[in-house]
Amino acid sequence: MATTSILLAVAAAIAFNTVEPESSTHPKPTRSDLSAHLPTQTTKIPEPSSQKNWQPTFQQGRLIAANRDSRINVRTQPSVHSGRRAYGVYGDDVQILSIEPGLDDSYRWYQVEFPLSGIRGWVREDLILEVAPRPTPTSFVNPQIETDNPTPQPYQTVFPSPSRYTAAEMSYFAEIALGSEFGNASERVRKWDDDIRIQVHGTPTERDRQALAGIVAELNTLLNQNGSDGIQVDIVEGRAASQANVDIYFVPQSDFARYEPNYQPGNMGFAYVNWNHDRIYQARVLITTEGVTQAERSHLIREELTQSLGLLRDSYRYSDSIFYQGWTSTNAFSSIDRAVIQMLYSRTITPGMNGYQARTALAQTTTVARN
Repeated sequence: MATTSILLAVAAAIAFNTVEPESSTHPKPTRSDLSAHLPTQTTKIPEPSSQKNWQPTFQQGRLIAANRDSRINVRTQPSVHSGRRAYGVYGDDVQILSIEPGLDDSYRWYQVEFPLSGIRGWVREDLILEVAPRPTPTSFVNPQIETDNPTPQPYQTVFPSPSRYTAAEMSYFAEIALGSEFGNASERVRKWDDDIRIQVHGTPTERDRQALAGIVAELNTLLNQNGSDGIQVDIVEGRAASQANVDIYFVPQSDFARYEPNYQPGNMGFAYVNWNHDRIYQARVLITTEGVTQAERSHLIREELTQSLGLLRDSYRYSDSIFYQGWTSTNAFSSIDRAVIQMLYSRTITPGMNGYQARTALAQTTTVARN
């Protein structure tokens, strides 16, 4: 039986130089490299618009790109030479705040805000489409008859199920759960179909053990909701340790390669995951005992253990997410993190699903109340 392995890592010390607008996947930068972490793929710049109306027709926009898999830069200023605050993906809805001429080009630039994260920044005009606002539940008119003097129709109130996954959650799931941060793994779902048994090695502090125990408890709540696979996560010791399928090593970063030969230098946290036919059966997690604060190490424990569930990619989209690509010490799952974890371990999501199959399954799935 063929076996596939994949590695993922955080805090990789890498800097990039490039131009707007799209980029490929990157290792996570260290704190000292965040200001220099720019996209790596150059793109031909299209001709600017000749339109001089600087007022948006609509107050809503949608990100677009020639390549639907592109990451669209959100800049700190209306210039390709300004820093990148975050990135969006094709189809993201944004609120348009203003339109300004570029600081050093002849393009129009849109100042936008992402409604879920609240992140604001600038997007060049060729990467955004103004769209009419979508009807809200309290103002959706039932258009039944077309006439020059129409009879007023009553409002039809539409209340989508509050338990159904949102478009933003499903989009984030596709970004985080399909494929991997490194390597050339195909964009398919990978997940455990057996209980997870964790053995701890090395020299964790008492607070490390407390953090790990708390994260395990949170994961068990998320993985055992109604409609889930019912995967159980446990920390095993003594005789039960012989049945461990996840090994977590608390060791100096300089010793990482001794415990995982596939370790990539420069990472303070690292995990290596093995799967067979898209079913994960083993993982090894490395957490440095040097060079980070206790809060940062607790974050590394949370992120690496969570990613070893099969959520193998990072993103710049939500700065409060445990999967945030930049350096962070977030020590809690955000609401969208919890949704993504629950989606992966919903019974309707099976190992090997591609993006279309996963989206179709999730669109028909409802979730229980979020914690």
